Amino acid sequence: MSELPEEVEAFLVDLEKHLSPLPQAERRDIVAEIRSHLAERAGQGAGDLLAPFGTARAYAAAFLEERALETALAGGSSLAIGRALLRGARRIGWWYTVAALGLVQLLGAGLLALSVLKVFLPQRIGVFVGTGVFALGAYSGEAPAVEILGWWAIPVFALLGAAALWSARWMLRLLAGWRLARLRPALRA
Repeated sequence: MSELPEEVEAFLVDLEKHLSPLPQAERRDIVAEIRSHLAERAGQGAGDLLAPFGTARAYAAAFLEERALETALAGGSSLAIGRALLRGARRIGWWYTVAALGLVQLLGAGLLALSVLKVFLPQRIGVFVGTGVFALGAYSGEAPAVEILGWWAIPVFALLGAAALWSARWMLRLLAGWRLARLRPALRA
């Protein structure tokens, strides 16, 4: 293997340091693969060997983000997928998107809980309408209101809750897959 310039060796040492959350064997494999790639480029007479990589910290962060996304997609919960998406978030839009999907999941869980509570509190759970009143969920207001769904509130709330949970999880998985697809080519520079 050809001798690499000092700045390249320093980059590789720094890269291994920033990959510290990974197991040692995996860190060594990544660094060895990049060393081999850089040596091949140096043998071909490439000028700036490190140009496609950016800083060691940024390149390591991309590897860590890729690993977190792959792990979360392989079997993680919606929370794991959301955390993996936020790990590499560089734009505030990602935070808002993941937060909005988290709120949709909370709404779904709440609707499922209401479908169960309807059995125990039939007069207080449902969709209530009256003069100046519209309430979805639990109602204990002073104004007279009529519950319009009756026992149909159970399947309606259960279906809406399940749909909200499923759609938010599907969107999180879609975003994670999209982010992973955009991240991989950058790592194979």
